[in-house]
Amino acid sequence: MTRIVCAEDCGNSPRRLLLKKLLTALAKGDNAFILRNLSDDIIWERAGDAPLRGKGDVARMLDQFKREAKAEMVIDNIVTHGPSGAANGRLTLTNGQTYAFSHFYRFSGARDTRIKQVTAYSIRT
Repeated sequence: MTRIVCAEDCGNSPRRLLLKKLLTALAKGDNAFILRNLSDDIIWERAGDAPLRGKGDVARMLDQFKREAKAEMVIDNIVTHGPSGAANGRLTLTNGQTYAFSHFYRFSGARDTRIKQVTAYSIRT
């Protein structure tokens, strides 16, 4: 089971709470939750890779990511303002590899909490 550690102030707004739940779902392999909270025309960019376009591309990436056993995710910060959000932290796999990550999010609209764009950076530490 993946252990999730998150700063206490990460859930004090609806969008921050959504991003916390989204990162938790990513670490635990709850792809259905993630896909429900993405717009149909999602663009998911990972540094160094071609952008993923649409839920089908993202679902395939999530299936691959799900195969890597995760031991712990530490979420250091989640910040939201208007249609944008960001989060950073560390992910440790069960094999001991650790990655630092930063994700930047764009929401679909002022009242819509679905995510239409993700830009993700990850580096092995």
